[in-house]
Amino acid sequence: MECLSRHERQGQRDELVSAACGLVESNTDVRSVRIVTGGCLAYAELCRYRKSALARHVHLSVNGRGIIAVAAIASP
Repeated sequence: MECLSRHERQGQRDELVSAACGLVESNTDVRSVRIVTGGCLAYAELCRYRKSALARHVHLSVNGRGIIAVAAIASP
């Protein structure tokens, strides 16, 4: 069993969020992606992920259980 440091887990989450934002942004067939993190996010992480999502024109939300949802922004 591999034990990851907090820094390594954060790096993996960063990559997953970036990939999810890119997938939702680039593929109109994908309406949303959910990432189960297994824990609460730090405020700094949340701010970084929201900034990344905004730059890619997708919506990002996180619930109290640490599930990150990335969704396409509805067109008017």
